[in-house]
Amino acid sequence: MAAGDATTISVLVKARDEASAALNRIASNGEKMAAGFAKHRRTIGMAAVGMGTALTGIGVAGIKAASDLGESMNAVNVIFGDGSKVIHEFGKTSARSAGLSTASFNQLASVTGALLKDVGLPMEEVAGLTTQLTVRAADMASVMNTSVEDALSAGQALRGETEAIRRYAGDVTDASLEHFRLSEGMQKSVKDMSEQEKRLLRLDLIMKQTNIMAGDFANTQESLANQLRIAGAEFTNVRAAIGAALVPAVEKLMTKIGPLLEKIIEWIEKNPELAKWITI
Repeated sequence: MAAGDATTISVLVKARDEASAALNRIASNGEKMAAGFAKHRRTIGMAAVGMGTALTGIGVAGIKAASDLGESMNAVNVIFGDGSKVIHEFGKTSARSAGLSTASFNQLASVTGALLKDVGLPMEEVAGLTTQLTVRAADMASVMNTSVEDALSAGQALRGETEAIRRYAGDVTDASLEHFRLSEGMQKSVKDMSEQEKRLLRLDLIMKQTNIMAGDFANTQESLANQLRIAGAEFTNVRAAIGAALVPAVEKLMTKIGPLLEKIIEWIEKNPELAKWITI
Protein backbone atom coordinates (compact mmCIF):
# COMPACT_ATOMS: atom_id res chain seq x y z
CA MET A 1 0.00 0.00 0.00
CA ALA A 2 1.43 3.39 -0.99
CA ALA A 3 2.16 5.89 1.76
CA GLY A 4 -0.23 8.38 0.17
CA ASP A 5 -3.09 5.86 0.17
CA ALA A 6 -2.45 4.95 3.80
CA THR A 7 -2.49 8.60 4.78
CA THR A 8 -5.76 9.16 2.87
CA ILE A 9 -7.39 6.17 4.56
CA SER A 10 -6.21 7.34 7.98
CA VAL A 11 -7.66 10.82 7.45
CA LEU A 12 -10.99 9.49 6.17
CA VAL A 13 -11.36 6.96 8.99
CA LYS A 14 -10.50 9.57 11.61
CA ALA A 15 -13.00 12.03 10.11
CA ARG A 16 -15.65 9.31 10.02
CA ASP A 17 -15.08 8.39 13.67
CA GLU A 18 -15.11 12.01 14.81
CA ALA A 19 -18.29 12.76 12.87
CA SER A 20 -20.02 9.60 14.14
CA ALA A 21 -19.17 10.39 17.77
CA ALA A 22 -20.32 13.97 17.42
CA LEU A 23 -23.60 12.99 15.77
CA ASN A 24 -24.35 10.46 18.49
CA ARG A 25 -23.83 13.07 21.19
CA ILE A 26 -26.00 15.63 19.43
CA ALA A 27 -28.84 13.22 18.62
CA SER A 28 -28.93 11.70 22.12
CA ASN A 29 -29.19 14.90 24.11
CA GLY A 30 -31.47 17.64 22.80
CA GLU A 31 -30.63 19.98 25.68
CA LYS A 32 -26.99 20.06 24.62
CA MET A 33 -27.77 20.55 20.93
CA ALA A 34 -26.96 24.27 20.89
CA ALA A 35 -23.67 23.74 22.74
CA GLY A 36 -22.84 20.77 20.55
CA PHE A 37 -23.51 22.85 17.46
CA ALA A 38 -20.97 25.49 18.53
CA LYS A 39 -18.43 22.93 19.68
CA HIS A 40 -18.44 20.66 16.66
CA ARG A 41 -19.05 22.95 13.71
CA ARG A 42 -15.32 23.64 13.50
CA THR A 43 -14.29 19.99 13.51
CA ILE A 44 -16.93 18.27 11.41
CA GLY A 45 -18.56 21.20 9.70
CA MET A 46 -22.07 22.47 9.28
CA ALA A 47 -23.06 19.44 7.19
CA ALA A 48 -22.47 16.93 9.99
CA VAL A 49 -24.30 19.02 12.60
CA GLY A 50 -27.22 19.51 10.24
CA MET A 51 -27.30 15.76 9.64
CA GLY A 52 -27.34 15.10 13.38
CA THR A 53 -30.43 17.25 13.75
CA ALA A 54 -32.16 15.80 10.70
CA LEU A 55 -31.55 12.20 11.77
CA THR A 56 -33.52 12.53 15.00
CA GLY A 57 -36.86 10.76 14.63
CA ILE A 58 -39.13 13.79 14.77
CA GLY A 59 -36.79 15.68 12.49
CA VAL A 60 -36.94 13.08 9.73
CA ALA A 61 -40.72 12.69 10.02
CA GLY A 62 -41.16 16.44 10.18
CA ILE A 63 -39.06 17.11 7.12
CA LYS A 64 -41.03 14.55 5.12
CA ALA A 65 -44.31 16.05 6.35
CA ALA A 66 -43.12 19.53 5.41
CA SER A 67 -42.06 18.28 1.98
CA ASP A 68 -45.42 16.58 1.44
CA LEU A 69 -47.22 19.76 2.48
CA GLY A 70 -45.15 21.88 0.11
CA GLU A 71 -45.80 19.52 -2.80
CA SER A 72 -49.53 19.41 -2.04
CA MET A 73 -49.74 23.22 -1.89
CA ASN A 74 -48.05 23.45 -5.26
CA ALA A 75 -50.54 20.93 -6.70
CA VAL A 76 -53.43 23.04 -5.40
CA ASN A 77 -51.98 26.16 -7.03
CA VAL A 78 -51.54 24.37 -10.36
CA ILE A 79 -54.98 22.73 -10.40
CA PHE A 80 -57.16 25.48 -8.94
CA GLY A 81 -55.39 28.62 -10.11
CA ASP A 82 -57.58 31.56 -9.08
CA GLY A 83 -59.57 29.29 -6.80
CA SER A 84 -56.56 28.04 -4.84
CA LYS A 85 -57.15 30.55 -2.03
CA VAL A 86 -60.44 28.80 -1.19
CA ILE A 87 -58.64 25.47 -0.88
CA HIS A 88 -55.78 26.86 1.18
CA GLU A 89 -58.19 28.55 3.60
CA PHE A 90 -60.16 25.35 4.12
CA GLY A 91 -56.92 23.42 4.52
CA LYS A 92 -56.09 25.46 7.63
CA THR A 93 -59.08 23.92 9.43
CA SER A 94 -59.42 20.61 7.56
CA ALA A 95 -58.27 18.62 10.60
CA ARG A 96 -61.29 19.78 12.59
CA SER A 97 -63.65 20.10 9.62
CA ALA A 98 -62.93 16.78 7.94
CA GLY A 99 -60.34 14.83 9.94
CA LEU A 100 -57.69 15.44 7.29
CA SER A 101 -54.26 16.99 7.65
CA THR A 102 -53.67 20.01 5.45
CA ALA A 103 -51.40 18.00 3.15
CA SER A 104 -53.88 15.12 2.84
CA PHE A 105 -56.73 17.49 2.10
CA ASN A 106 -54.68 19.33 -0.51
CA GLN A 107 -53.73 16.08 -2.24
CA LEU A 108 -57.29 14.77 -2.32
CA ALA A 109 -58.72 18.14 -3.31
CA SER A 110 -56.33 18.32 -6.25
CA VAL A 111 -57.69 15.04 -7.60
CA THR A 112 -61.27 16.26 -7.26
CA GLY A 113 -60.38 19.62 -8.74
CA ALA A 114 -58.79 17.96 -11.74
CA LEU A 115 -62.07 16.14 -12.37
CA LEU A 116 -64.13 19.33 -12.13
CA LYS A 117 -61.91 22.03 -13.60
CA ASP A 118 -63.17 21.57 -17.15
CA VAL A 119 -66.91 21.72 -16.42
CA GLY A 120 -67.12 25.39 -17.37
CA LEU A 121 -67.46 26.87 -13.88
CA PRO A 122 -65.19 29.57 -12.39
CA MET A 123 -62.36 27.97 -10.44
CA GLU A 124 -63.52 29.64 -7.22
CA GLU A 125 -66.80 27.75 -7.61
CA VAL A 126 -64.97 24.52 -8.44
CA ALA A 127 -62.94 24.99 -5.25
CA GLY A 128 -66.15 25.52 -3.27
CA LEU A 129 -67.66 22.33 -4.67
CA THR A 130 -64.45 20.49 -3.79
CA THR A 131 -64.61 21.55 -0.14
CA GLN A 132 -68.31 20.61 0.02
CA LEU A 133 -67.54 17.14 -1.32
CA THR A 134 -64.69 16.79 1.18
CA VAL A 135 -66.96 17.62 4.13
CA ARG A 136 -69.52 15.17 2.82
CA ALA A 137 -66.81 12.50 2.54
CA ALA A 138 -65.97 13.11 6.21
CA ASP A 139 -69.66 12.59 7.04
CA MET A 140 -69.74 9.40 4.99
CA ALA A 141 -66.63 8.08 6.73
CA SER A 142 -68.09 8.94 10.11
CA VAL A 143 -71.31 7.04 9.43
CA MET A 144 -69.73 4.05 7.69
CA ASN A 145 -66.64 3.93 9.95
CA THR A 146 -64.15 4.12 7.11
CA SER A 147 -61.32 6.54 6.41
CA VAL A 148 -62.07 9.97 4.97
CA GLU A 149 -59.58 9.20 2.21
CA ASP A 150 -61.58 6.12 1.22
CA ALA A 151 -64.85 8.03 1.28
CA LEU A 152 -63.43 10.82 -0.83
CA SER A 153 -62.10 8.27 -3.31
CA ALA A 154 -65.76 7.67 -4.07
CA GLY A 155 -65.48 11.02 -5.82
CA GLN A 156 -64.08 9.07 -8.75
CA ALA A 157 -67.78 8.49 -9.44
CA LEU A 158 -67.69 11.97 -10.98
CA ARG A 159 -66.21 10.39 -14.09
CA GLY A 160 -68.57 7.44 -14.07
CA GLU A 161 -66.71 4.90 -11.93
CA THR A 162 -69.42 3.21 -9.88
CA GLU A 163 -67.71 0.69 -7.59
CA ALA A 164 -66.40 3.06 -4.90
CA ILE A 165 -69.60 5.06 -4.46
CA ARG A 166 -71.66 1.88 -4.14
CA ARG A 167 -69.89 1.20 -0.84
CA TYR A 168 -71.71 4.28 0.42
CA ALA A 169 -75.11 3.43 -1.09
CA GLY A 170 -74.59 5.66 -4.10
CA ASP A 171 -75.27 4.94 -7.75
CA VAL A 172 -74.17 7.05 -10.72
CA THR A 173 -75.00 4.76 -13.62
CA ASP A 174 -76.57 6.42 -16.66
CA ALA A 175 -79.93 4.91 -15.67
CA SER A 176 -79.72 6.57 -12.25
CA LEU A 177 -78.63 9.85 -13.83
CA GLU A 178 -81.57 9.73 -16.24
CA HIS A 179 -84.01 9.16 -13.40
CA PHE A 180 -82.43 11.95 -11.37
CA ARG A 181 -82.48 14.53 -14.16
CA LEU A 182 -86.18 13.78 -14.81
CA SER A 183 -86.96 14.24 -11.11
CA GLU A 184 -85.15 17.58 -11.24
CA GLY A 185 -87.11 18.72 -14.28
CA MET A 186 -84.11 18.83 -16.63
CA GLN A 187 -84.97 18.71 -20.29
CA LYS A 188 -81.72 17.47 -21.78
CA SER A 189 -81.35 13.69 -21.73
CA VAL A 190 -78.23 12.10 -20.28
CA LYS A 191 -77.20 10.60 -23.61
CA ASP A 192 -77.14 14.09 -25.13
CA MET A 193 -75.03 15.58 -22.33
CA SER A 194 -71.34 16.28 -22.64
CA GLU A 195 -68.95 14.55 -20.25
CA GLN A 196 -68.56 17.84 -18.38
CA GLU A 197 -72.33 18.13 -17.90
CA LYS A 198 -72.49 14.54 -16.70
CA ARG A 199 -69.83 15.19 -14.08
CA LEU A 200 -71.81 18.04 -12.59
CA LEU A 201 -74.96 15.93 -12.67
CA ARG A 202 -73.15 13.07 -10.95
CA LEU A 203 -71.94 15.45 -8.26
CA ASP A 204 -75.49 16.68 -7.62
CA LEU A 205 -76.74 13.09 -7.51
CA ILE A 206 -73.99 12.00 -5.08
CA MET A 207 -74.79 14.89 -2.75
CA LYS A 208 -78.48 14.00 -2.83
CA GLN A 209 -77.92 10.28 -2.30
CA THR A 210 -75.65 10.91 0.69
CA ASN A 211 -77.66 13.79 2.14
CA ILE A 212 -78.88 11.59 4.98
CA MET A 213 -75.28 11.46 6.24
CA ALA A 214 -74.74 15.23 6.07
CA GLY A 215 -73.39 16.76 9.27
CA ASP A 216 -72.50 13.49 10.99
CA PHE A 217 -68.80 14.27 11.35
CA ALA A 218 -69.52 17.59 13.07
CA ASN A 219 -72.30 16.11 15.18
CA THR A 220 -70.15 13.22 16.44
CA GLN A 221 -66.75 14.89 16.83
CA GLU A 222 -66.59 13.72 20.44
CA SER A 223 -66.73 10.07 19.40
CA LEU A 224 -63.48 8.14 19.75
CA ALA A 225 -63.24 7.39 16.03
CA ASN A 226 -63.54 11.03 15.02
CA GLN A 227 -61.27 12.21 17.83
CA LEU A 228 -58.62 9.82 16.52
CA ARG A 229 -59.07 11.16 12.99
CA ILE A 230 -58.72 14.73 14.20
CA ALA A 231 -55.76 13.99 16.45
CA GLY A 232 -53.94 12.12 13.69
CA ALA A 233 -54.49 14.98 11.24
CA GLU A 234 -53.38 17.62 13.73
CA PHE A 235 -50.29 15.62 14.67
CA THR A 236 -49.31 15.48 10.99
CA ASN A 237 -49.74 19.25 10.78
CA VAL A 238 -47.50 19.68 13.82
CA ARG A 239 -44.82 17.50 12.27
CA ALA A 240 -45.03 19.56 9.08
CA ALA A 241 -44.56 22.76 11.09
CA ILE A 242 -41.50 21.31 12.83
CA GLY A 243 -40.13 20.08 9.53
CA ALA A 244 -40.63 23.47 7.90
CA ALA A 245 -38.31 24.97 10.51
CA LEU A 246 -35.65 22.36 9.69
CA VAL A 247 -35.91 22.53 5.91
CA PRO A 248 -33.51 25.48 5.41
CA ALA A 249 -30.77 23.67 7.34
CA VAL A 250 -31.40 20.42 5.46
CA GLU A 251 -31.35 22.21 2.10
CA LYS A 252 -28.00 23.76 3.04
CA LEU A 253 -26.79 20.34 4.16
CA MET A 254 -27.76 18.74 0.86
CA THR A 255 -25.76 21.29 -1.11
CA LYS A 256 -22.69 20.13 0.83
CA ILE A 257 -23.40 16.41 0.74
CA GLY A 258 -23.72 16.18 -3.05
CA PRO A 259 -20.17 17.34 -3.90
CA LEU A 260 -18.76 15.34 -0.96
CA LEU A 261 -20.37 12.11 -2.17
CA GLU A 262 -19.15 12.76 -5.69
CA LYS A 263 -15.59 13.04 -4.41
CA ILE A 264 -15.93 9.86 -2.35
CA ILE A 265 -17.30 7.96 -5.36
CA GLU A 266 -14.49 9.28 -7.54
CA TRP A 267 -11.87 8.19 -4.97
CA ILE A 268 -13.44 4.72 -4.62
CA GLU A 269 -13.50 4.27 -8.38
CA LYS A 270 -9.81 5.09 -8.48
CA ASN A 271 -9.00 2.93 -5.44
CA PRO A 272 -11.54 0.04 -5.38
CA GLU A 273 -9.20 -2.23 -3.41
CA LEU A 274 -9.02 0.32 -0.58
CA ALA A 275 -12.74 1.07 -0.27
CA LYS A 276 -13.27 -1.61 2.37
CA TRP A 277 -11.16 0.37 4.82
CA ILE A 278 -13.65 3.26 4.99
CA THR A 279 -16.91 1.33 4.83
CA ILE A 280 -19.44 3.06 7.09
